[in-house]
Amino acid sequence: MIGLHECLCGDCHLVVFPFNKICSLIPTKTITHFVAIPTAPVVEEKPCTPTPCGPNSLCREVGNFPVCSCMPGFQGVPPECRPECVSNSECPPTQACTNNKCRDPCPGTCGFNAQCRVINHNPMCVCPSGYTGDALTHCQIIPSKPSLTNRLIK
Repeated sequence: MIGLHECLCGDCHLVVFPFNKICSLIPTKTITHFVAIPTAPVVEEKPCTPTPCGPNSLCREVGNFPVCSCMPGFQGVPPECRPECVSNSECPPTQACTNNKCRDPCPGTCGFNAQCRVINHNPMCVCPSGYTGDALTHCQIIPSKPSLTNRLIK
């Protein structure tokens, strides 16, 4: 681009080269010097920097356009990506919210030979029929009582 502009050196031609503007004097002037005026380099556009996608999302460049998706473990549509759950109320009653996922709360909760039932998101440990003990630690078989005939024989 060449044109007549006001430069540091007065009326001159402004010649634009990549990364520099150079003022050169109009030939009718008797001054014979010029001044280089640095300009900002051309900035490459990066459509994902900064990300337009919102929190908990990923941005990838496709054809110089941003394409947004939710990060693994998150659901929804950007910019509203969120975890599966943040509280038990967001899960079915037979599951609990653990590490932002709806899961069965029973594994590893109850003791040996105990059974686990989930009631309103909470694990409940019980000893099965015919067993006794602390369901959180250990259930054992209820010993059979000697029958009346066994007691009479002795």
